[in-house]
Amino acid sequence: MVDFGVHPFAWTSAWTYESVPLIERAHALGFAGMDIPVRTLDERDIQATRTKLRDLGMRAVAVAGVGEPYNLTSDEESVRRTTVEYLKKLVCNTRGIGAEVLAGVYYGQIGKLVGRGPTEEELECSAAGLRQLARFAQNHGVKLALEPVNRYETYLINTVSQGLQMVERVGEPNVGLLLDTYHMNIEEKDFYQPIVVAGKRLFHCHACENDRGIPGTGLVHWDNVFQALRDISYEGVVSIESFGCSIPEIAAATCIWRSLAPDGDTLAADGLAFLRSTAQQYGLAH
Repeated sequence: MVDFGVHPFAWTSAWTYESVPLIERAHALGFAGMDIPVRTLDERDIQATRTKLRDLGMRAVAVAGVGEPYNLTSDEESVRRTTVEYLKKLVCNTRGIGAEVLAGVYYGQIGKLVGRGPTEEELECSAAGLRQLARFAQNHGVKLALEPVNRYETYLINTVSQGLQMVERVGEPNVGLLLDTYHMNIEEKDFYQPIVVAGKRLFHCHACENDRGIPGTGLVHWDNVFQALRDISYEGVVSIESFGCSIPEIAAATCIWRSLAPDGDTLAADGLAFLRSTAQQYGLAH
């Protein structure tokens, strides 16, 4: 069985104390989980988020994408060291909100492109930093889920195969993957095989259409997705990570200049209805 979650960027561009009521909103729409961005949380944000999640019985997955000035693949050792310390704070934030997985693009710098593929030195630097982070996270009961994203957002890890190679380089048992159907639609040959290959290393899943619109309205082969999740006995959270153009910061970050849904509630509710219906066909929905 899987639980369905939603990313708050359907409604807001940042997670703060004022965002906490969105947990209740998601719960009222029928979600059992929620992605929580943890990059900028203070103690008040953490406590309020944890309390609301606990009171509603909601599962949480911490998410983060890392940019300037942090970069595990930097040429400067001081930058890599500072980045590891920063990521350790995100692990503490993850534990603080009651989540067990920190997922996202933090193996390098999201959005950074250099006109070539990764060098062996860059991959080793990333793995070394992630190894330190993984050992710290293990002591806090946190798993790390690395997200392969498309070639226009990183040059480091674009496919499940590349992601698993990094997991093997790191060599720690609490390191796995977050797979996102939007990025898979661009970089993979199909949806079934990569999920099956990830297997028990799949710690989180993002459900998003090829155009980032409402799941079920585009080209993603959802039957293949849920067949694969069934075949690996996935029991984690499947979160809708879709965006609209009504939030300027999100529209700019994701280059969405047209309406993909009337509003965040419609995006979330219609997407959940479709995903739950499809999951039921494969015996995966509660």
